[in-house]
Amino acid sequence: MFITASRSHLLYVAVLALVGCTEPNPAYPGSAPDLDLAGDGSVARASRPDGSMMVIKADSSADSSGAKGSSAIQISEIMANPDCVDDRDGEWIELFNPASHAVNINGWILRDDDDDFHVISADGPLIVPPKGYIVLGRSDDEHDNGGLEVAYAYSDIVLSNHTDEIVLINQSGKVVDSVSYSHGAGFTIPEGASLSFKQQGGAKNNPASWCVEPSPWPGSDGDTGTPGSKPGC
Repeated sequence: MFITASRSHLLYVAVLALVGCTEPNPAYPGSAPDLDLAGDGSVARASRPDGSMMVIKADSSADSSGAKGSSAIQISEIMANPDCVDDRDGEWIELFNPASHAVNINGWILRDDDDDFHVISADGPLIVPPKGYIVLGRSDDEHDNGGLEVAYAYSDIVLSNHTDEIVLINQSGKVVDSVSYSHGAGFTIPEGASLSFKQQGGAKNNPASWCVEPSPWPGSDGDTGTPGSKPGC
């Protein structure tokens, strides 16, 4: 018995091939199910610097107020203009924790300098592991977002392809990190590639501190970046 694909599906696959993208795969190597080691939902999943997954028991030792150096949390990578999927599904922001302790960012705020505003409201602690990364995105559906594993899906934050700001604020109302980018300031927002902050200690609003990621991540539909791991550019 032979099964023939619909004409619309074949056309969809052909168009993806022309632009260098692949058909979405909801189960790619490297993805992992949510785990609950304690049986009470009080765990979080995030990635180490080498890209491997780790599960952290979320307890009172995880900083959320800024008292233990949460100001170290950095905006480390931005996908503002995905190519293989719509912006409404494929935009994402990566955060890096250079500190030696875990940081719980549940209850923190993402915003820009205009009307975009989102309070992070996860079902439980949202942990950025020590020396590790976490990815926040507009969609956590890997079939729709380009093959991206997202720890938390936000709403009401839209990244412009030309001029915008990302501001991260902790529960105490302190601005932990921010970046402002624009064509006028020398930033170029690439199509289908993320920007990584490559210069630790450099000026966030200096385009020379950022680089364009050249290679797709494992499971990507074709867009390039290093979500959840150290920069590759």
